[in-house]
Amino acid sequence: MRRSGHLAGGGGGAGRLTAAPAARGPGRRPARRGRRLRRLGRRLYRRVESGSELTQDLLGRLITARQERRRGVLASIVRSRLDVYPAGRKWLVLEGESIPAPDDDPLDRAVHRDLTEALEAAEPVCHPYTREGERPRRRREAVVEVFFEPLRPPDRLVIVGAGHVAVPICQIGQASGFEITVIDDRSDYANRERFPQAEQILVGDMAECLAGLSVDASTYIVLVTRAHAFDERALQQLVGCAAPYIGMIGSRRRVLIVYRNLVESGIPVERLGNIYAPIGLDIGSRTPEEIGLAVVAEIVNVKRGGPAPSLRLEHWQRFVRGSAGIDSGTG
Repeated sequence: MRRSGHLAGGGGGAGRLTAAPAARGPGRRPARRGRRLRRLGRRLYRRVESGSELTQDLLGRLITARQERRRGVLASIVRSRLDVYPAGRKWLVLEGESIPAPDDDPLDRAVHRDLTEALEAAEPVCHPYTREGERPRRRREAVVEVFFEPLRPPDRLVIVGAGHVAVPICQIGQASGFEITVIDDRSDYANRERFPQAEQILVGDMAECLAGLSVDASTYIVLVTRAHAFDERALQQLVGCAAPYIGMIGSRRRVLIVYRNLVESGIPVERLGNIYAPIGLDIGSRTPEEIGLAVVAEIVNVKRGGPAPSLRLEHWQRFVRGSAGIDSGTG
């Protein structure tokens, strides 16, 4: 396989890596096989040679991809009987990069094809190949096995507003596996002492800070600001973004006022479909800690497609369009 361009991988490690177990037949413990593949991926990282120039470049690109929240795929040869494809060689392809064209070698073409498919995959997979680049009928017929690990940015929770409710949202969100960003225009609220779990703390105009963020499909946003004017400015920045969840705290009346003002400013009703307000699952929350729990639970519910009941105001369009008064939405 060519070692030019971004497709060139790191050199082989000392000794060979253990191959992933052969795929079982349909319906036979796929979850266990997935766990084995993930463990294999972690071993691959631990076997990186610190003295390899190519591997150092690869690790640098991995770090940059994480910082820029770029998707990609890391492919590693985990077993090989060919000197030209040594075990331990790695390739890293990132979203937005062109994959160099394959050589005339059929095995090179096969790996190239699977690299392209792995960019869109959700789970890791290990593919065996014959010298002709085909899938062998029996594992012992394989001359090379390549482990493809999709790289995805971690789920990020952006908390806009650093008041009392934001603190437990940050704590519970971080404990639930989210990378936390906190935004507020008050440095005495948005600081490391109050939010030690946050990956990033931004102090400044909240709408402007949001405008500078890269929002993708793994970004979840919570608006817990001190006034609906801040919510409106933030939502004007976020309307139509890729975030699957935008939650806004407030009473039903406050929520309806914000919706009405947004629609009157020219934002189509249909573009407000990913807003969850009032925020949180309906668990009878009262304290900031209970509200934080309800908020993160709702985010997880949306992320996993769960059935839990939400406080989200349904049929709010009829209030905004004037068929009912705002006061009928109090509560």
